[in-house]
Amino acid sequence: MIKMKKIKINWKAGAALLITCVVSAAPLCAAAANRVISLTAGVFFLLAQDMVELPAGSGEEASVRTAEVSVDLLRLCSESSFGGKDQEDVEQLARVALDGMTPTERTMFMNTFEDRIVPFCDGLFAGDETCLNLLEDAGFTADPAWTEETETESGDQERWEILKEAVLSLAD
Repeated sequence: MIKMKKIKINWKAGAALLITCVVSAAPLCAAAANRVISLTAGVFFLLAQDMVELPAGSGEEASVRTAEVSVDLLRLCSESSFGGKDQEDVEQLARVALDGMTPTERTMFMNTFEDRIVPFCDGLFAGDETCLNLLEDAGFTADPAWTEETETESGDQERWEILKEAVLSLAD
């Protein structure tokens, strides 16, 4: 006969944890519904983790995933809530996010950002056919603001440049 061990469950602690999770997720759900995602250290950390997890190598899978992560980053730059941030603000947010990574993760993130994300995003703004084709392979269409040739920089490109320079300034 199998004896069952009596397990004591702390229902109050479990309920408190559940409430904390729901309250923490509420702003993200509201942001997703309104398509306004403020640049915060937490959001940047999630995007940074996606970059760390990109497959190694230069195969098609890595390229398509690079396109997907790059689009997420550029969509964040496109949000009007990003517009009020200057380079110092963005650098501080990135620093806080990267401080939450292990040294190995941070190194992988910086390498991926410099070697894959920056060339891809810069290529989109330049209208590079290879980047546009990778974007299509990933199931996305280019935002017209990313490929239009105008006399002045688009707001998206200006915000991308702020983000790019802020992150690259953190390289060791």
